[in-house]
Amino acid sequence: MSRVFVYIVFLLVYTAAVSGSEYQNELTSKDEDYYTQYLLSSGIILHCASGKVRVEIDFDSKIDLFCGEGITIDPYQYLSIIDQDRITGLNLNIHSCPPPKLNFSQIPIKVKGELKGIGTLNVPLGININCNDLKSYSLHSDHFRDLPNLSDLSLNCQALSDIPSVLLSGECGEFYYFYVKNTALRSIHDDAVSIATNMVSIVVTGNKLRAMFSIHTFSELEVLDISNNEIVRLDNDIFRESYKIRNLNISLNNLSYLPRSLDNLKKLRLLEAQGNRLLYFCPRCLSGILYLKRINLEGNLLQQLDLDLAREKATGDSPVVLATPRPDGVALFSIFAGRIAEFLSLRRNDLASIPENLISGLEELRQFDVSFNRLSSIPPKFLHYNIRLHAFMASHNKISNLSEATLDKTPWLQRLDLSNNRIVTLGARFFSIPIRLEYIDLSNNYIEILPEDIFQPFESEKWETVELVLNLEGNQFQSLPNLTLRRLTELNLARNSLAYLKPETLAHVPSLRLINLSYNQFQSINHPIHYRSASHDDLFNSDTPDLFHGQLVNLSHVDLSHNLLHNFPNVHHVRSSLKTLNLNGNTINDFVFTTYEHDTDPFLNFEALESLDMSRNSLGKAFVLEEDTLPQILHHSRMRRLKYLDLSWNNLTFSNCLEGRPLTLPRQCDSFLIDMWRLKVSDQMREPLKFNSFKFLTLLIPNT
Repeated sequence: MSRVFVYIVFLLVYTAAVSGSEYQNELTSKDEDYYTQYLLSSGIILHCASGKVRVEIDFDSKIDLFCGEGITIDPYQYLSIIDQDRITGLNLNIHSCPPPKLNFSQIPIKVKGELKGIGTLNVPLGININCNDLKSYSLHSDHFRDLPNLSDLSLNCQALSDIPSVLLSGECGEFYYFYVKNTALRSIHDDAVSIATNMVSIVVTGNKLRAMFSIHTFSELEVLDISNNEIVRLDNDIFRESYKIRNLNISLNNLSYLPRSLDNLKKLRLLEAQGNRLLYFCPRCLSGILYLKRINLEGNLLQQLDLDLAREKATGDSPVVLATPRPDGVALFSIFAGRIAEFLSLRRNDLASIPENLISGLEELRQFDVSFNRLSSIPPKFLHYNIRLHAFMASHNKISNLSEATLDKTPWLQRLDLSNNRIVTLGARFFSIPIRLEYIDLSNNYIEILPEDIFQPFESEKWETVELVLNLEGNQFQSLPNLTLRRLTELNLARNSLAYLKPETLAHVPSLRLINLSYNQFQSINHPIHYRSASHDDLFNSDTPDLFHGQLVNLSHVDLSHNLLHNFPNVHHVRSSLKTLNLNGNTINDFVFTTYEHDTDPFLNFEALESLDMSRNSLGKAFVLEEDTLPQILHHSRMRRLKYLDLSWNNLTFSNCLEGRPLTLPRQCDSFLIDMWRLKVSDQMREPLKFNSFKFLTLLIPNT
C-alpha cells in the first residue's frame, strides 16, 4: 500500500513539473517578465508584467484577473496563455483592471490550442467587475455587445458614475442576473438592460440613484433589491407586469409612500421597506398578497395605522374593509388578507396608537415588533388571535398600563420585551396561563411592586428543559414577590432600590446561574446564624435562612457591586458552584467568611471560583497583623481555581507581614494565595504564579 502511495505522489510531482515546463516554454516566447505558480489541488496562478498582473484559474472554470496600480498594458492578453482542455461555464472576475479597449466579447481565451473570444464560447458566462481601487472607470455602449451567453453581470465600482443608455445589445436571451453595487450612479436609463426580458434578479444597492428605471419588460423577475439609494418615489404602476416578484427590498431610500401596484405582486414573500420616510401605511393595500411572510417597516415616519385614513392618504383608494368570519362566529375586520405572514416590524416609527385588529388576521405570525414608538397602551385583545406568536417587542414606548388579559391567548410566546416604558405594575393575572416564555424584559420602567402571586402560574408549567431570563433592571423595586420560576437561569435586579430580599424570594429557582444585584442599597445579605444540626436539609424551616441557600446548586455568577456592603457576603452554600463574585465599589473592610457548626473543614473551599473583584472597598488593614492574631482570611479561604483577583483601590497596607518563616510556623499574609496555582494578576504575567511572598501585591495591584 505504501508503495502505491509513493508512486501516486511521484506521478503528481512529475506531471506538474512537465506541465510547468511546457507552460514555461510557451511563456518565454514573450518579451515579458513573468513566472508561474502551480497549485495541484485548486488550479494555476500566473504572474505577469513584472508582477502587475495576476491570473488565477481554477478547475471550476473560474478565472480571476488582478491588476496592479499604474498598469499601462492590456492585461486581458494574459488570459490566453493557459491552454484549457474544456470549459463548461466561465465566471470571469476582474479586479482593479481597466475595461478592454473594444469589448468584453473579444477577450481571448485558449481552449485545446485554439484562441477564441469569450463571446463565442457556447457556455454560460458571468462577468464580475470590481474596480474599487481605480480612480476612474467608464463603459461605452459596445462593451457588452455580442455576448449571447452572458448570464449575469455584476458591477461593483465606486469610480463608476455613468453607464451608457443601452448597456446590453444584441442577443441576451440567457441573461438572468444584474447586479450594480456601491457605485456613484445617479440614474440608470430605462433601456440599459431592457433587452434582457428573461431577467430573474435585479440587485441595484448602495448607489446614489434618485429614480428607479422601468422594469415593465421583466415579466420573469423574482428578486428586486433597490435598497440603500436616494430614491424619492416609485411610479404607481412600476409593478404592473412584475407579478412574479418574491423578494422586494426598497429599504434605506427616501420614499414617502408605497406604489399602488404593490398588490399586483401576488407571489411576494418578503417586503423590506425600512429606513424610508413613509408617513402612512395601508395594510389593506396588500389585500391581494396571500403568501407574504415578512413585512419590515422599521425606521419610517408612520404616525397612524387607521385603516380608512391610511388608505385614503397613501393611495387615494376608497375605503374597503373585509370582514373575516371565524369558527366561533365572531367577525373580525382583517386588515391583512394574507394569513401566513411570520414577521412584522413597525419598529422606530412615530405611532401613537395601533388598531386592535391590526394583526388579527395573521394567524401564522411569529414575531411582531412595535418598539421605539409613542404608544401609551396596547389594546387588551391585540394578541388574542395570534396563538402562534413567539416574540412580542414593544420596548421604548410610553406604555403605563397593560391589561391582565394581554397574554391570555399566547401559549407559545417565548420572548416578551416591554422595557423602557412607564409601567408602574402588572396585574396578578398577567401571566395567567402556563406559557413558554424564555425571555422577559421589564427593565427601565417605574415598577415599585409586583403582586405576590404573579409568577404562580409558572409552577405548573411543563417546559422544564427551557431556560428563562428575567430582566428587572432599572426599576424602583424595594421588594420582590416569591419567584416561583423553576426554569429561571438569569435574574437581573441591578439599579433598583433594594436594601433587603426575603430569603424565600429565591426559594424556588433551582436553575439560577446568574444574579445581578449591583447598584442597589444592600448593606448586608448575611444572616448571623448557625445550624443546630447538619440534618437540617430544608433551609426554609429555619427562622433566618440564607439568601444564597443550598438549593441554588447551579449559581455560578453573583454581582453585588456598587452597594453598601460592610461585610463579605455569605456565599457559604454556593461555594461549590460559584465562578465569579463581583464586590467592586462597596465598603467591605475585612475578609470574614461565614461558617456553620456542622462544618468539619476549617477552610472555606471555593471549589469553582475563578474571578474575585474586591476593588474599591475599604480593605486597607485586612492584611495587618496585630499581636499574634491572624486575619480571618488566613483561616477560611482556599481558592485553587482563582484566575483573576482585583484588590485595587483599597489603600492596602501590609504591616507585620513576615516572610521566610519555617513552614512549621503559621504563614503570614500570603497564606490564602499559596494554593492559587492559576492566579493571573496582570496581563504581563503569562505563567501561573509560584511564590511564597506577598511582595507582588505592592507592585502589581495599584492602591492609593
